[in-house]
Amino acid sequence: MRLRATEKNLYLSLPFEFKDTAKEIPGYTWNKTSRAWKYPLDRKIFELIVAKFPAVEIDPTVKEHLRSKEFSLQHYQWLKEKYFKVDKSANQFINGEFYRHQNMTFNWFRHMNVCADFSDAGAGKTLVQIALIKERIKRNV
Repeated sequence: MRLRATEKNLYLSLPFEFKDTAKEIPGYTWNKTSRAWKYPLDRKIFELIVAKFPAVEIDPTVKEHLRSKEFSLQHYQWLKEKYFKVDKSANQFINGEFYRHQNMTFNWFRHMNVCADFSDAGAGKTLVQIALIKERIKRNV
């Protein structure tokens, strides 16, 4: 029995007689190429596999990939909490109110020296850029 990982998945190789136990773990698929059970890279899935198969040999890359994914999720949460919030103070730079996506874009870009907005046409980029220019003028005066 062996457990290994890639950036997105866990792969569990084990004898045929354990197939029913492997199917008890959610998110499984059989990968014909690697001849292993494929699961999403997730700490809870990892813990279930170890609980159901205590004798499994764990490749060192498994914990590295789990830590990397958890760091990425924590970093994303931090960015989301810090920048992607609706802050009505941005509305002082325009006549009216931003839509939610415009407000989030404004709050993200206001913390950057250089930025580019590749949103779809009609998303309201011009209004956000005008508000950013006014905000930077006010901040530097």
